[in-house]
Order: sequence, then structure tokens, then C-alpha cells
Amino acid sequence: KGSICAMTERILREAGYRTGFYPSPYLEDFRERIQVNGELITKEALTRITERVASVADMMEDHPSQFELITAIGMLYFLEQECDFVVLEVGMGGALDSTNVIDAPETAVIANIGLDHTEYLGDTIEKIAETKCGIIKSGSSVVSYPNVSSVMEIIRNTCKEKQVPLYEAKDAESLYRDLYGQKFLSEGKEYVLSLLGNNQIRNAATVLSVVEALRDKGHAIPEEAVSQGLSQVKW
Repeated sequence: KGSICAMTERILREAGYRTGFYPSPYLEDFRERIQVNGELITKEALTRITERVASVADMMEDHPSQFELITAIGMLYFLEQECDFVVLEVGMGGALDSTNVIDAPETAVIANIGLDHTEYLGDTIEKIAETKCGIIKSGSSVVSYPNVSSVMEIIRNTCKEKQVPLYEAKDAESLYRDLYGQKFLSEGKEYVLSLLGNNQIRNAATVLSVVEALRDKGHAIPEEAVSQGLSQVKW
């Protein structure tokens, strides 16, 4: 999820959009969780908005979780910063995740589904897939990583039920790699990707479908921005 979000955010930024990015978890600095145009939320803004959110949360009988509080802080900051796009990484699952409070997104993305958080999401990938599909809403479009056939069937059926278009990641072929990145081929076009591993090529192919879905909704994303975003992305 994180890699797909990072690639998508960088491509949109290269296309000239003002981007909000909400990844999780952080590695070195808590402020990594809330970014605008690649810059971490300022300490001043984090303090100010946290105090605002805390004052409301402390009056609630059912006190929000830490993740719910952070999500609210991020939403307020992205609103303040007047972002064109916000790339939200779901924390866990989908249907009941805090990030799913939003209305139908421009595009909902289903990443590679494995046996994670089984105590909360279910003990089979099919059960987990059903939970993940909770982010699919009428009025959106959906992009899926090339998951196994049983998972894809669930995603396709959910999209059909919600009457939303589904974009399935295309095949991608590795051409070259070294310690600094790799080159891959997708639909006759060559791309350089700064991230390593076969899994990242499949993630990048998923992101190319995200770009296709956003273009179909009328958003201008030049091919140069796609190439630059993939070659410059850091994760």
C-alpha cells in the first residue's frame, strides 16, 4: 500500500498538483504521517491542530483511537493547505478504517492482499478481500493489483454491485535492474523505477492503472510526469 501511494503522490506532484499524503506508519519522524507536496506537516501546525482535535475528542464519551485522531488532524491540515489531491493510505482493512470516512474517492485502490491482521480482518484472503472492498463506493472508480483469482472475483463482483468501473493492473516485464533502480516495460512503454524488487514492478503497474483511471475522470497527467514520478519516488 505504501509504495503504491508514494508513487501515485509523486506522479501527481510532478503533474503540477498540490498533493496531500497520509501514509502509515512513520519511520523516523511522526510528522511523516501528514505531508503536503513532499513536505512534512510543520511542528506549529501539528501542535495547533492537535489541540483543536483534542478539545473535541476529550468531550466524547466514546473517545477516538490514536489513529482516528491522527486521521482527523491530517484531514484538517489538508483542508487548510487546499490540496488538489489527497492520497490516503488505509491503516488496516478498509470498511471500518478511519480513512474510509470520506465520500467516494476519485479512485479507490486495492493493493496486494495477503494474510495480515487475521484476528481483525478474517482468516482467509477471501474474507480479508471482502473487508478491503469496503472502500469501494458508488461514484468512484477502482484499481486493483493483480491479485489471485478468488480475490479478483470478489473485487469484480463488488464493483459490479456498486456499478463502478474497475481497472486491473496490466502485465509488466522487468528489463534491467541494479542497486539504483530498475527498468520495466508495460504496454509497449519503458519506465525507470527508483524502487527495487519484482513486487515494486507490479506495484508500479498498478499505479499506471491509477493514472489511467484519473485521466478517464478528466484529470491532466502528462506522460512526462508519470516517467518522472516513477524515477524520482522515494519510499
